[in-house]
Amino acid sequence: MEVYSQVNANRTYFSGLSTDTKPTVTVQPGAIFIETDTNNKYIYTSSGTWVLYFDKTGLLDSSGNGINSSNGILFTAAYIWQPSTLSYIHASADASGNLNVTGSGGGGGSVTQGTIPWQVSQYGTWTTGRTWTLDSGTDSVTIVPSGTQTISGNVSVTGNVSVTNFPATQPVSGSVSVSNFPATQPVSGTVTANAGTGNFTVVQATATNLNANVTGTVATTQSGTWIVNTKNALTSNSPTAVSVGITSAQAVAVNSSRKGLVLTNTGPGNVSLGFGATAVLNSGITLYPGGTFNMDEYSFTTVVINAIASVASSNLGIQEWQ
Repeated sequence: MEVYSQVNANRTYFSGLSTDTKPTVTVQPGAIFIETDTNNKYIYTSSGTWVLYFDKTGLLDSSGNGINSSNGILFTAAYIWQPSTLSYIHASADASGNLNVTGSGGGGGSVTQGTIPWQVSQYGTWTTGRTWTLDSGTDSVTIVPSGTQTISGNVSVTGNVSVTNFPATQPVSGSVSVSNFPATQPVSGTVTANAGTGNFTVVQATATNLNANVTGTVATTQSGTWIVNTKNALTSNSPTAVSVGITSAQAVAVNSSRKGLVLTNTGPGNVSLGFGATAVLNSGITLYPGGTFNMDEYSFTTVVINAIASVASSNLGIQEWQ
């Protein structure tokens, strides 16, 4: 890098390439740097930065005359002279203080507004950024979209909206609130309805009786004559016998499946029985030799049956059903 400098009329001038680093050490504000490869000029400001500098003869009014300025520096415009296109951007001011900017030779320009509001008329195509700041509540921007527009968020619409080329069927998820909807609507296909709770009257038109499957306990009222059969076929156990001694002992074990029982004393002495209790000779039910006990609905039990005999080793025949 080679940067050259010279002092002319108390102002320091530097020159170098646009790729060279511009000096900042011991540089006085007002110094000029000329890029020899682009012909762009920069001025060193009191804030210690280099900014583009334009000769005041680069600004012309509508008659082509130079616009006067106090120091020949205009910070509110850029690319007044464009070496790449060999063209000027012309600026003119009218009596109202409005600044009019036009380009020649394909050039363009950017203008920073001062304290006086400007009236700007568009010429050609403008490329804008994403954010516009309007000066007052009365300012507005009218945009006429073209092509397909994407809208996000909530959009408030008043009045009538005409929609064409809209599919007849639309998928809907979630809850849909509909107002001014006819109370009666035709329905086709299968409809599943929740009957709710309470009592319901069921009418069956195609059969004499209504057939239903009942689960649980149902209270019924008898009508007409009912025939109840209490005799059910039982399964008999194998016949057996026990030897009964002169002290109380178990003769028939507990049987929760017992449905019937017959005991026969085939010994020489008396045999007394105890149902769930100790048997006492000649007390309770006592079977004399050849005597029989037949358990019925009034004496039915499934508990253990003990026995005692007046003669040792008396035989007691047993027949049990379940």
